Amino acid sequence: MKRYIKILVLVTFLLGVTNQILAQIPENDIVLKAVKTEVDRSLKELKKDSLQKPFFISVKVNETDYRYNVATTFGKVHFEKKEDKVLSRKADVKLCVGNYHRNGNYYYSGIPLPVEDSSVGIRTALWDPLDKIYRAANSAYVNRMNELKQEKQTEEDKALDDFEKRDATVLIQPIKKEDYDISLARKYTVKLGEKLFEKVKKEKLEVENIETSFSFAHHITRYYDTEGSVYKYPTQRGSLRVDISGVNKEGQDINVHKYLSVKELSQINILPSTSKVIDELIEEYTIKYNAEYGDEPYIGPLLIVGDGVEYFIEQLINNLYTKRKTRYTNGNRYQKLKGVRIISNQLSLKIDYSDKAKNDKLLRREFEPIDNEAVIPPDSIVLIKNGKLLDMLSTREPTKEYKKSNGNNVDSRYKLNGIITFSGNEQYSYDELVKMLIDEAKLQGLEYAYIIGKYHSKINVETGEITRLRGHMNIDELIKPLRRVIGTENKQVRSTDGSISYPHALLLEDFEMKQLKYNRRIKKDFVSKPKVY
Repeated sequence: MKRYIKILVLVTFLLGVTNQILAQIPENDIVLKAVKTEVDRSLKELKKDSLQKPFFISVKVNETDYRYNVATTFGKVHFEKKEDKVLSRKADVKLCVGNYHRNGNYYYSGIPLPVEDSSVGIRTALWDPLDKIYRAANSAYVNRMNELKQEKQTEEDKALDDFEKRDATVLIQPIKKEDYDISLARKYTVKLGEKLFEKVKKEKLEVENIETSFSFAHHITRYYDTEGSVYKYPTQRGSLRVDISGVNKEGQDINVHKYLSVKELSQINILPSTSKVIDELIEEYTIKYNAEYGDEPYIGPLLIVGDGVEYFIEQLINNLYTKRKTRYTNGNRYQKLKGVRIISNQLSLKIDYSDKAKNDKLLRREFEPIDNEAVIPPDSIVLIKNGKLLDMLSTREPTKEYKKSNGNNVDSRYKLNGIITFSGNEQYSYDELVKMLIDEAKLQGLEYAYIIGKYHSKINVETGEITRLRGHMNIDELIKPLRRVIGTENKQVRSTDGSISYPHALLLEDFEMKQLKYNRRIKKDFVSKPKVY
């Protein structure tokens, strides 16, 4: 009798949880309801002989329901299209077998779903992939168990779970259907293309192509997992790209481009003027076209400017994700260095996920409010303070040092859902940094010092003469050079989309740089290219 009462209580509880989840799903959302129905059915019925049963399944559906594109070539519109309907739905699925402590899992992305709101169609589109993913997860489980048998484990290793168990998270944001006014964006893009072509003709530049393009899209993200987490939210983003390409007299490809981002169409009004964008591109193209080709290796002080600093930050972020120890790797070595100085004590790195950050006036892309594993990040994370590692970016794959997720399982590790601030506490003007660069190069007995940025330069340390260079920077080791920083510029700038704030220039004491060989068009075309003007 007691056993019957326990079962009845459990069933009543489960029914209550299910009803709560259904209550959170909007009544008219056929997609989410269909996903939940098929996922719950698969959790219950996916079992085969000796195969492990699934204990966790998640499905994330990415939908695009509006898209506008316009593009110009040599100042003339060659493509334009507006689509105001559901254009695509693709599902990302994660399935885990075994249990939270020991499991095998498999992740598959980009499963096409019907664009029509058909419950049967959506469930059918998920049914077959879920079966295949289940088999793959079981194969991963076998590999995981074999791996553990061959690995010497401590008691702490044995106690560590493979997957973090969490309470359900429910986040439903309203979806507003808007009538987008793309007239300003179109006008800006076309005008930019026309004036850029006129400027190229006026300057008599040798080019092969001039393009401008603008794209804007609205997306809806839906998610459900068998822990009961449900979320749904909208995002929108716009991006403008400008390209000039050509070949110089030495047969080397010259390419310059500029990206501009907006998170809403009204931000077109705050983009740089078309004349400013054109002047910057023409200057960059001219310098690169006439620059000397440099392929000499270099070891010495280095001044990194603008986009180069941003690139360093992106690579630094990529190195700060936790990673589980396996038979073949010890995970991420930095997760064992909490409290240790890993870069210069001048430098700090933090991420702000708060509502204040999301509403920052300089931000030009929307942040997603929750990550791919239904975890909402905290208001902020201080990763590095005065060079010391204080925290890392973690997911639901626990490590001994970081057992809980802080909401950073995202599609692109460089595109976190917060404002990244990289700062230095010993600041100088740009001119002071250049002087310090030259002084340090002299101390090291070098003839030249290098500046890396939009275009590269070398400075004769005796005469101060600057020579522009063509070449690509190849970085073998990233964090090590950041341990020896002389100073940063006293001017903070933002990335194109406004999500990264960093000093405009960063002076490293010691850096090894290799130049990658540029492509040369040795063979001439059989037919010469058409005259641009």
